[in-house]
Amino acid sequence: MALFFISYSRADQVKVDAVVDALKAHNHSVWLDRRSIPVGHKWELAIGLGIAGADAVLVLVSKTSLASKWMRREIDLANERGGPIFPALLEPLKSSTLPAALRERQAIPLFPSLKDGLERLLDDLPPGTPDGRRIPFFVDHPRLPGFVGRDATLEALDRLLQTAGAVGVRPAAVSGKGGICKNQLEFE
Repeated sequence: MALFFISYSRADQVKVDAVVDALKAHNHSVWLDRRSIPVGHKWELAIGLGIAGADAVLVLVSKTSLASKWMRREIDLANERGGPIFPALLEPLKSSTLPAALRERQAIPLFPSLKDGLERLLDDLPPGTPDGRRIPFFVDHPRLPGFVGRDATLEALDRLLQTAGAVGVRPAAVSGKGGICKNQLEFE
């Protein structure tokens, strides 16, 4: 099961509830401000913690939500954190109206049929599990064309991880001097 932070506008509540119900029906969990922020807690702190603890951020985009300073703040926090951000359009919108962090991502339209859009969204997600195991999202990054010189390093890292019994484990961070292609090594 994945934990989704839901970024939305309260003006879109009917559609938001349909999305939340569909995610829950497929064994996913949701972080939704009106259900997840305890009384008396500061919104921005609670939202930041919600984003940090989520497996992915699902941004339900509408003309109303684009006008919300809170939704834009949530997108900024999610973008700074890294990790998957899934834009879902609740109505037709020009890409030029979307924040930059959403314009560069493939969005899924939840219109004209919310049901069809939700089916596609759920098909694109890894399945949840009824036993409560969380399934992490991995964003695969293709090898840059012309990028050479890391094959031996990657093979050595793979052997080391397999020897340690850590098959499938990915390093969380790669450190080193600037200009030595750390980001590309981390993606590979």
